[in-house]
Amino acid sequence: MVPQGRFVRRLLMAVDIEGYSRRTAATHYDAQVRLLRIVQCACRYARIRQVEPQESGDGLMLVFPPGLDEARVVPALIRGFRHGLYENNRDPGGFGPVRARMAIVEGATARSPNGYAGPASILVNDLVGVPVLKRKLADARPDSDVAVIVPHPLYADLVSQNYPGLSREHFSRVEVTLRGEPVVAWICLPPAGPAPDPYGAEVRWDGVATVLTVSGLATVAAEFARRHRAAVVAAGRATSPGGRDTHHRDHDDPDRWEHHPPSHHDDVDEPRHDPHHHHDDDLHHHHDDLHHDDDQSHP
Repeated sequence: MVPQGRFVRRLLMAVDIEGYSRRTAATHYDAQVRLLRIVQCACRYARIRQVEPQESGDGLMLVFPPGLDEARVVPALIRGFRHGLYENNRDPGGFGPVRARMAIVEGATARSPNGYAGPASILVNDLVGVPVLKRKLADARPDSDVAVIVPHPLYADLVSQNYPGLSREHFSRVEVTLRGEPVVAWICLPPAGPAPDPYGAEVRWDGVATVLTVSGLATVAAEFARRHRAAVVAAGRATSPGGRDTHHRDHDDPDRWEHHPPSHHDDVDEPRHDPHHHHDDDLHHHHDDLHHDDDQSHP
């Protein structure tokens, strides 16, 4: 009998960069570094310290711990991603301004030998690539830098209830075909521009990512930096006439980020209770305060 993973209901998010394949390979490194920064910003807004990422070059799928307050986390993720895009695009790198698509779903998910198993992980990756979402984002230029899509069940549970930061008036209904089956989904195009987090420390945008390094994303960044350095070595480094290595590390090298891997990687299904931190207690206070957010009409 083939072993089966433990299926737990989790929130999943997939993001994909617009126009990535049309750019040159030389700009892809810049785009990937910037995407990691933007996703870290979104996680910081949602007060999530640990995620399990699955990278795909021009995109990421994030699997969040179970038991989250989704009415607080979902709008915070959208708001944080929007703000991360704004800050990164103020000084575009070699790739140029980043625009992205985002899909958020919720469902039973289990770890598998090569990623994650369950219909939720399939759905989130299918939704982020649907043609209608690509068209909506293209048509929204320059008013919006991100297009968000959610399946109808998540819309019915969260968006339709008008929780703080989620307004059903900003979502439009679409019908898409996924793997031969019709699916109802909802799309939102948050306005481009800043969306400061009134309850968190200011994000640093000096090439060192954010103040908070999210466990899991840091692992991706470190591995990405290792592969990049290996490619540089393979291609040959510039040397001085005396043979001295003149290669200087780029200021944006993601290996500069702090790397704090999970202390118990196999136990991330359960909420963390670190006696030296009180973030979880703070979340309840933040949730109460969110009702007073003066920008709650937009994610």
